[in-house]
Amino acid sequence: MKKAMTTQCFMCQSHVPFGNGNYQAKRILPWDIMVCDTCRQGNWDGIVPSSYPHFVKHLQDCGLSFELNKKGWIEWPSVTLVRGPSN
Repeated sequence: MKKAMTTQCFMCQSHVPFGNGNYQAKRILPWDIMVCDTCRQGNWDGIVPSSYPHFVKHLQDCGLSFELNKKGWIEWPSVTLVRGPSN
């Protein structure tokens, strides 16, 4: 029996499957975080800063740049989504 492998989503703090062919999160390389598919899909049009203050603090503390869209939401970096440990 295989042990369930998980990772923690930086946004919602949930533990989601991540291993053994079941990858329900992606690593956002420029921000050095893991984001579950649910959070990524639910925030496809931008991340509302007031909904994730710990995320804004992470970006600021790490000196990471980000862009705001017309709604004032944080834009996802363009080519940054990596699924699985070797991709």
